[in-house]
Amino acid sequence: MASPAKLITITNRRGAELSLTDFGAAITGFKLPISRTRKIDLILGYDNLDAYRAGTAYLGATVGRCANRIAYGKIPIAGYTYTLDKNEGGKHTLHSGFHGYEKRLWRYAVVNENTIRFSLTSEDGDQGFPGNAQIEVEYFLDDNNVIVISYRAYANRTTCFNLTNHSYFNLNGYANGRIDDHVVQIDANAYTPVNEELIPTGEIRHVGGTPFDFRHPKMIGASVDAGSRQIRYAGGFDHNFVLNHHDGHTPVASVFSPRTGIRMEVYTDMPGLQFYTGNSLPEGEIMKKGATIHRRGAFCMETQFYPDAPHFAQFPSPIVRMGEIFRSVTKYAFTRV
Repeated sequence: MASPAKLITITNRRGAELSLTDFGAAITGFKLPISRTRKIDLILGYDNLDAYRAGTAYLGATVGRCANRIAYGKIPIAGYTYTLDKNEGGKHTLHSGFHGYEKRLWRYAVVNENTIRFSLTSEDGDQGFPGNAQIEVEYFLDDNNVIVISYRAYANRTTCFNLTNHSYFNLNGYANGRIDDHVVQIDANAYTPVNEELIPTGEIRHVGGTPFDFRHPKMIGASVDAGSRQIRYAGGFDHNFVLNHHDGHTPVASVFSPRTGIRMEVYTDMPGLQFYTGNSLPEGEIMKKGATIHRRGAFCMETQFYPDAPHFAQFPSPIVRMGEIFRSVTKYAFTRV
């Protein structure tokens, strides 16, 4: 990757390779060995800085200060309403607004041979948020093919912290078509419905009898085009699931590819999981090694607070007081069966 951004690759003892860049503190690829001579790259990415600068899909990036959507670009914090960038249709805020963290050069440090730490300073008023914020995200690749993402953030004023990773996965390989054949299970009895502009209504709705019931494994293709108003609004799945367990030790979701035998499990201490089926991926755009991006050519499992949470008292709050430290850990664990 051309200067000034850097490309950093971590390799574990099994030969897995996690590639990162300080532009957006992003994952650019993850190569998983499936034989002594072959590895499959499971994550969408670009191979040059200009593509990351121009990209609109947040490929692999660290997203914040407040991920997902905030209605009407207004966020109530500590008795005051702050105005944010309205970067979604000129009406709402998505992933914190214009010139997001995914478009910034982060500082980085090599902690050890398996760990890279990125850090960023976000000044008071940045994108409309209060407080001078210090943010860190650390990537660790262990020898069991587990990617561990650890977040730490604090500010000198009460503010919002809702950080997530926006990697797009295809367990058949990043350039191998749609993900309809992937089998998904999500440990959630409920999800948060949205309106036609993908803003949560405030309801917490049971998944039973709906396309959102992933309590038992099922193929994405079985429901992604279901005749549901919620599915039509998003053009597929782009919804927050209310996790039953988020202790960091119990899997909250799993995805399996029958074609490659690769299984991915998600662990988190966050209360929500945004399951996104790449409905708005830029069809035909060129990514790394000349491969073409396809709509629904990958999925995201974004661990986070619920979308638009500051507007709903019944949702877990992403507001972090001055002097408090936000911490969160997410793990993506890969095996082959």
